[in-house]
Amino acid sequence: MYTALLNGKLVQSFDVYNQYGLVIEEKDKTFRLAGPEKALTCAKCGGHVYFNHGTVKKPYFSHYKGQMDKSINHHSDVQSGEHEDGVFVLYHYLSRFYDVQLDYRLDFKRNANLYIEGSKNLAIEFVYHPDSIKKRHEKMKDYKKNRQEAIWVISSKSNFVSDEHRFNQDERTFALEDKNQRIFILDTEKKTLTIRKYLEYFIGVDIAARDKFSKTYDLNMVLFDIDKGFIVHDFDLAYMTARKAFEQAGKEKLQPVSEPTRHLEVKSSDESKRKLIEADKKQGRIKTGPEKTCVLCGQLTSEYRQSLSDKTCVCTCVSHSDALAVRVVRKKKTKEVDASGKRCIICGGISSHDKYLIDDESCIGKCLSKERAESIYKAFKT
Repeated sequence: MYTALLNGKLVQSFDVYNQYGLVIEEKDKTFRLAGPEKALTCAKCGGHVYFNHGTVKKPYFSHYKGQMDKSINHHSDVQSGEHEDGVFVLYHYLSRFYDVQLDYRLDFKRNANLYIEGSKNLAIEFVYHPDSIKKRHEKMKDYKKNRQEAIWVISSKSNFVSDEHRFNQDERTFALEDKNQRIFILDTEKKTLTIRKYLEYFIGVDIAARDKFSKTYDLNMVLFDIDKGFIVHDFDLAYMTARKAFEQAGKEKLQPVSEPTRHLEVKSSDESKRKLIEADKKQGRIKTGPEKTCVLCGQLTSEYRQSLSDKTCVCTCVSHSDALAVRVVRKKKTKEVDASGKRCIICGGISSHDKYLIDDESCIGKCLSKERAESIYKAFKT
């Protein structure tokens, strides 16, 4: 337990250290004497607690025997080892800017590793345990369901953090939690923060190649704002420079790393489309059947990706992902409005320049051209 009441005032066990990792002797002594004097009580049940501060574990509070009300949940989401180290580093970093609460109990029976109240209420989660990814995803769903905003920071020691060119599925999940599709990686020993983001190269509307762009900062040089999150003024410029170089490499056929399901070189749009169609046929993504009219291009075809009704289909004029989007979203109520901040049903990203709102949570975003978005939108309305 990392929080307690000292003479009725909330205190945090990590406060016995300053931001440089040195013990504040006076505060440490105050906490140690407060336990036997019955001045320290549990913030949840009111039972008497005492202060623990050894040489191995981070400081914490414990109940005296018989003082814990077991009918009240005292569960902590902060685990010992690397996870506790990460929460400790983030606590002292964030405390430079705001009043931070440790292991905060939320209204929907979840504990936030760190919690800030301000212009909005923000949770900060540190992710390490490689065997608890499923639980972490369940926590993400609960946060979304209860509209709790959160920033997710990953330990550099997590086994799903990869230096490969493409994002793995876990990295992709965390990138989608950030409005700018970045992931944040904390090195608890060096006290550095690495910001990572996709580099992508498009052929038409399809992603032909992906890579990662990463930049590492001394944590003490990074600012923080409750509305904007981590602030580093040169990241966006460095990213745009790297993105332009990556796109240029694609145009010059320097063969950037391709997605595993699409082993393409950057060639003409027609040649790339032909190869994609051949690959999709081998994977069974293109079916052969009676002639139908494609709802997007209007052509009669016997080869199509999705059959939408007895008379219509979506043919090979679009990618497999676009065809899936048409099939899924045709069933939903669609309206043409400003859908800024919604998640695109095709690329999964959150855009500030969305074209069409599909439902309360999804849209067709800027990953498609205006013409393609309009054609899909018209298909939804038929």
